[in-house]
Amino acid sequence: MSAGDVADAAESERLNVTLPGGVMARLKQHALSEGRSCSSLASYLIEDGLRRHLPLD
Repeated sequence: MSAGDVADAAESERLNVTLPGGVMARLKQHALSEGRSCSSLASYLIEDGLRRHLPLD
């Protein structure tokens, strides 16, 4: 874990999201193929999607 990851974790908040079964299955499969958790992949995908559509502060 890098110093940036530690700083980000200190500023993190928790969010509960309900996903359709097919989306969750795809998320699980993709996370497994990348060797990461579903939570980590979901966080990355949300941040990436926001970055593409909105400027992040």
